[in-house]
Order: sequence, then structure tokens, then C-alpha cells
Amino acid sequence: MYTPAPTLSGPAVFQKIYKEGHRVHEKRIAMVYVLAPSLAIGISISKSQGGAVERNRLKRLIKEFFRLNKQNIAPVHAVFIGKKPLLADYDEISKIMLKLLRKAGLYK
Repeated sequence: MYTPAPTLSGPAVFQKIYKEGHRVHEKRIAMVYVLAPSLAIGISISKSQGGAVERNRLKRLIKEFFRLNKQNIAPVHAVFIGKKPLLADYDEISKIMLKLLRKAGLYK
């Protein structure tokens, strides 16, 4: 059964995480996170990454990583910010996300 990763929505939630959160950066993705009782993610990818099709594809790849690995990730509310250039396949996104989560000490 498919269960998507819970997502954060609304500008107030994103602003609160940006203001209070910890930051971790990689070459292509930055993560801002706060510890929370449950895992939820938000994704922000600018229009400089390409058209809507490319941006939505990147969002789907990040969500898929979390769906497959949620049992190994500590409960946080995290916002991922795509930096230029991010065009990648699932394997590359997966490696970047693992690096980010390990840097932050959130991957079990």
C-alpha cells in the first residue's frame, strides 16, 4: 500500500522553520529542520531549476526517498531547498539526501 511522506504546507509553517531551524547544506540541496514529534517535509524549488515539469519531478524524487527511508529518519519537520543545478536522477538525489541527513545526525 502506498503511503506518501507527510508534507508541510503554508507559508507560516515554512517561515517558522526558517526562523527557528538548523541548517545543513550540500552542493545541490539545503535543508532547514526542527526536531518534532513526527516526520514531515516541505520542498522549495525555485523557477530557475526549470519548468513546472522538472520542478515537480524533483519534488516527487525527494518525496519518494522519504517514503522509502522514513523508518530510518529521526522525527523532524524539514524543508528542502533546491539549489541550481539540481537536475538529477533518483540515485543522485538519494546520495545527496543521505549526506544531508547524516550531516545533521538524523539518519539512523
